[in-house]
Amino acid sequence: MPARARLMPALVAGVLVVFGLVGGCAGGSGGTGSSDSTPPPVKRLSVKVADGEVSPNAARVEVANGTPIEITVTSDVADRLHVHGYDEEVAVEPDKPGTLEFVADEAGRFEIELHDGDRLVYQLIVLP
Repeated sequence: MPARARLMPALVAGVLVVFGLVGGCAGGSGGTGSSDSTPPPVKRLSVKVADGEVSPNAARVEVANGTPIEITVTSDVADRLHVHGYDEEVAVEPDKPGTLEFVADEAGRFEIELHDGDRLVYQLIVLP
């Protein structure tokens, strides 16, 4: 009986380790935990300025926290695209596309606007 009593804690510890490893593997293999290990895909947005018209106009875009963002701007006039709250900015030259890249890693609502043209092009909603 004393030998058996000494084996029980080791047996229980072994069972806990096995279940702990199985539980850890299950969470990272495509279940609900898979989003923790796989980064979100890049969210690509575009802005077009032509003949005084800006598109889009205050479009709402929702992304998960940690989403990489890429915004490409084409314009027939010089301007600056600015993301409020992130203080990211890209200068835009006529007929020369500008690209702004950043990671949306702060939850909240952020305006993306053309500064010189004073136009809101996107409302970026970063979900927690």
